Amino acid sequence: MKLRCTTDSIRIRIRRSEMETFLLQGELSDRVGFPGGEVLVFALWIYQKADFSLSFTGGNIRVGIPETEVRRWASPQQVGIEKYLALPNGQQVHLLIEKDFPCQHRADEDKSDTFQDLADRN
Repeated sequence: MKLRCTTDSIRIRIRRSEMETFLLQGELSDRVGFPGGEVLVFALWIYQKADFSLSFTGGNIRVGIPETEVRRWASPQQVGIEKYLALPNGQQVHLLIEKDFPCQHRADEDKSDTFQDLADRN
């Protein structure tokens, strides 16, 4: 799983095998360790409610995705899920969760666990 954050924006990409795990287990997480011993954990889970959930507590970023959205995303036709969630300051956080496709400009990248083309987005 790949995490990219910029101002009020979170982008997560998952590989093909991670999608399979996510659909089977209902949750997927990854972590980044830091030299001082702290750990940043980021996780997706299938949320049983109608809307998205996003939280950050204790070094954990948790993204809940409604089951209907997950099922739609798992289909071959949909590359990602995009959502804007309200922030307390009146702004919005942009949430983008995508299938991971191979980079076109990195010939030496291991592409074996990426989604290859439209027919392979499942």
